[in-house]
Amino acid sequence: MVSRPLIPTGTPAPVAPDPLLNWNWKKIPLQGALGYQAAAASSEPGLLDRETVLWAGRGRRIVGLHVSKKICDEHQAQLLLQKAIDAVP
Repeated sequence: MVSRPLIPTGTPAPVAPDPLLNWNWKKIPLQGALGYQAAAASSEPGLLDRETVLWAGRGRRIVGLHVSKKICDEHQAQLLLQKAIDAVP
């Protein structure tokens, strides 16, 4: 699942996942973008056992990505996130 919320004009560009989301994030390397992977999701037990949850931001564009671990591993999910953030207009 890919989400691409719109950032309203005049608001600061996002530089990290939403702080109201009570999860722990670790930074991941992306080319020309900020990237984070969910490391712990205390509010949703078992989620990270089934899915890789990623977030990327470049300028005023952000992409959230949930990928089933049955489909691809973490490295493949990070490559998919890179392609998704590169494709965002």
